[in-house]
Amino acid sequence: MDPILEIKNILPFGPDHPIMQGFKKTCPGRDPKDGVFLQMAECKPSPKTFKTHLPLSLLPPNLLATTKAVYMARNPKDVVLSFFHHSRIFKAHGYKGTFEQFVQYFLDDDRKISPSIHKLL
Repeated sequence: MDPILEIKNILPFGPDHPIMQGFKKTCPGRDPKDGVFLQMAECKPSPKTFKTHLPLSLLPPNLLATTKAVYMARNPKDVVLSFFHHSRIFKAHGYKGTFEQFVQYFLDDDRKISPSIHKLL
């Protein structure tokens, strides 16, 4: 199951949502409760393209031995500013500090989400 969008068999989209329509077309006969995005990736013909925000350490260990990979990274200054605005706008993050405090928080890698800045240093 997709750990972010599909928690405890709760589907993130209704049956008429375009993603669910795409799932039905791409994966006929499959159950969306078994992971919409994972199954859609499995059903696509090769070669496949996969995009993730996960660090390499959280991906399958044989990934680089069995596939071609392209690593893209944004300028860390852009990342911290974008993530600062994201953290202020979305209530689930609950960030209320200053930008300067956020930069230090970011540099200290004091985040629940994967480290960003240390991949580039």
